Amino acid sequence: MPFFSFIQSQTTSQVAAAGVSRRTTKRPRDSVRVPRLVLLCLLAFCVAMPVFAQEAHWETLNTRVKNLYMREKYAEALPIAEQCLQTAEEVWGPNDYHVAFSLQNLAAIRSAQDDFAGAEPLAQRALKILEAATPPDPRRVANALNTLGSVYRQGGKLAEAESFAQRALRIQEKALPPDDPDLAETLAGLASLYQMQFNYAKYGEMEEYYKRAIAILEKANGPKDPHLATVLGNFARVYSMSGRNAEAVPLFAREVAIKEVILGPDNPHVFLEMCLLAAAQSGAKQYAAAEETYKRIVVSAQVQERSDRDFQVSGIYETLSSLQHMQGEDAAAEASALRAVQVIQDAKGPLDPEIMEPLHRLALLYSDEKKYPQAEQTYTRLLAVQEKDDGPKSVRIVMTLDEMIKLWQAQGKFTETEPYYLRSIEFWDQTPQKDASIAARQRYAELLRKLHREPEALAVDNQIKELRAQQEVAQMKDDDVTAMKWAFVWQEGWVLQQGFGAEYDRVADSLADYATILRLKGRSAEAQDVAARAQSMRQHADYAGANSFAAWVLETPEMTSSVSGRSAQQLRAIDNLESLARELRKVNRPTDAGILEAKAKIMRAEIPAARP
Repeated sequence: MPFFSFIQSQTTSQVAAAGVSRRTTKRPRDSVRVPRLVLLCLLAFCVAMPVFAQEAHWETLNTRVKNLYMREKYAEALPIAEQCLQTAEEVWGPNDYHVAFSLQNLAAIRSAQDDFAGAEPLAQRALKILEAATPPDPRRVANALNTLGSVYRQGGKLAEAESFAQRALRIQEKALPPDDPDLAETLAGLASLYQMQFNYAKYGEMEEYYKRAIAILEKANGPKDPHLATVLGNFARVYSMSGRNAEAVPLFAREVAIKEVILGPDNPHVFLEMCLLAAAQSGAKQYAAAEETYKRIVVSAQVQERSDRDFQVSGIYETLSSLQHMQGEDAAAEASALRAVQVIQDAKGPLDPEIMEPLHRLALLYSDEKKYPQAEQTYTRLLAVQEKDDGPKSVRIVMTLDEMIKLWQAQGKFTETEPYYLRSIEFWDQTPQKDASIAARQRYAELLRKLHREPEALAVDNQIKELRAQQEVAQMKDDDVTAMKWAFVWQEGWVLQQGFGAEYDRVADSLADYATILRLKGRSAEAQDVAARAQSMRQHADYAGANSFAAWVLETPEMTSSVSGRSAQQLRAIDNLESLARELRKVNRPTDAGILEAKAKIMRAEIPAARP
């Protein structure tokens, strides 16, 4: 969307007509008529001469403003644009087209300087002047709407900007020919507004408007027009963001070629567009072309006036290295990666935090090329910088340790990796991320088994088991723990009927797990009793401590309700107790059996004798 719509010179007849009377007077004698006619001509000439001079002066100022604006020298253009406005107001009055045109130019400059408050009233005034003309010129009104829309767009008021652009388009489509350059600018501006609002529901219109605008501008202004370059770049972004990189590449390439001529190869905007071109080429898998573009970019990046210039240059070398490596150009890739490191080292020193990323990329490149000694050396440098920047423990360090482990293992050096495994475990243990602690131990247990250190691996397995129990227990409520207790009573009662065997031992293991849950819940004394009971089951021995199987049986809701129940219910409970006691004696658990037998005897004695 254009900020400028430059005035065409008025005709001589229009200028000369200003202030010149067409009336004639009576001439009594012919001899007097000629001198009077000459006098009138001289008077008209004298009146017209200052207007011609002011017009030429105003147009000269406008040309200077245009040239400075196109080169983005807004600070230099601003006072000249203000002088243009002052000249127009003095010569033609406050409501003349020259004033409206000068207001638009001044609004465009202030908008480019992000001065929305200064630009908006200027653009509004220009529009009012042109709409009040008799009759209003549709071309000029549409251009003023576009200028106002551009100001609102630059100020981030996109909905208002779109409204002005649509009004301009409706006027132009009625009043202008279909190949008019002003129409092209409006089409491109409206498409860019859809684009800025991510209004991809209008993707079809966006693409159509850009294509129409490009065709019109090429025909009207030629293939090297600066406005055309902007439209090409905006259209290329649409394709690139849609994943249509192959179609974006030629558009970006044309834009860069035009802007390089106008702004110079090292202009920040040209630099940005070259970066977008290279990214599109990579996305389109045009790797050789992308490599050449990045080589141009890295040269330009070194002269950009940015606070992060060295970091940016280093990053471009990294990207270039990746492209070269992808194409099998290993020597070139290594040289670029080394250059990425050197840029930061020369600018900020070998231990600056910004050197971490290029060092990491270089280490990965060496690893991929199986240059293990160089990779080890680079990882060691990287680890030193990370430890200096983060302290001895950080996620970045752990990630580096994991990569060093892979590097050692790729060489078959498993023993050397053990310290890195232990550091990783130590780090994750100090975080709330238990899953990460478990995963680190699982990897360490695998290493121990590769080194044939099975007892140590089993100890690590137990640590994993403990961590998992902690995770489970953290989610448990007290009612859940009690429900597990009654489930164990049923499970152990069932397994007694099977006698010794795999199921019996499995119940013992489950009971040991329950002891762990009790311990993690803070019920230490109860946990010790249950653990001892589980151990006695594993040993097929008797258990005479607290929290025995018999004690749990007598605490079950079924048993407590049967004590005060009816005789038939009590008799069933007594039969169950006596049956469990018999099974307990079969598996060498006389203590539990004796407790249940005693309880059964008491309950039987309490049942009233049947009447004769």
